[in-house]
Amino acid sequence: MDKFISNIVVASKIDDFQIVINKGQNDNIDTYMRFLVYEEGNEVFDPTNNKSLGKLEVPKGFFKVQHIQDNMTV
Repeated sequence: MDKFISNIVVASKIDDFQIVINKGQNDNIDTYMRFLVYEEGNEVFDPTNNKSLGKLEVPKGFFKVQHIQDNMTV
């Protein structure tokens, strides 16, 4: 069964290849998990009816768990 963990955000950028997220062992992060990290972009509108399609999610890359602490993960 897949686990759903909400409100995961990048807490810190270590370098171009490592980040710290605000969830850890206390939040059920496991060593096998991978994350798609994206930046929230501009709102996009349908050119035919001008309705909002939502904010664009700009992919930054896939990250895998390297090190888990109680409340954060690298």
